[in-house]
Amino acid sequence: MQHQLRLTALAALITLIPTLTVAAERASPPGADLASVGERIRQTGEQLRTDLKEARARLEAQKVREAEARKRELAEQRAHAEARQREAEAAREAKAARAEQLALRERQIETARLEREREAALIAQAQREEQAARDRAAAALADIRKSRKISAFDENDSAIAAVATTAPSGDNSARQRVTPAPEDARRQATTRALAEGRGQ
Repeated sequence: MQHQLRLTALAALITLIPTLTVAAERASPPGADLASVGERIRQTGEQLRTDLKEARARLEAQKVREAEARKRELAEQRAHAEARQREAEAAREAKAARAEQLALRERQIETARLEREREAALIAQAQREEQAARDRAAAALADIRKSRKISAFDENDSAIAAVATTAPSGDNSARQRVTPAPEDARRQATTRALAEGRGQ
């Protein structure tokens, strides 16, 4: 801005040179050396033209410097904007990765919880089944003991009497088939009760 003002002032002075020359000639005494005055005016005009050229050159150089400064500033702004964009993108990617890891961890925790619940349910079911099998075995054993007492002390049992009347007197095999040994009967009943428990 200052260079432009200087250029304007120099241009105004250059345009005023002829007027100043005429004024100087009029102001000179009648016997003055007009040649020396004209030379001084010419030198002044040359100096003004030289100053004007230098001012124009400085103005052009200033414009070039300002243009380069604007280019550098724009390049720096673009670089900063790109750096901010890269940082924002990296932050978004890191946030997405953290969210994915968190979701994966939550899924793993949920899967482990469901697996523990399933195992606990299987163990509880196995325990119930085992207890039911024990209860059935105990009931079968109680039935066997009860039936053994009846068979041991009641020889007039109707089933034994029916077999005894149909079998020959000398044949003890039918009686043995009807009334098996108490130990064998207990083993058979226990085995049967355990098989029923496993089948359920």
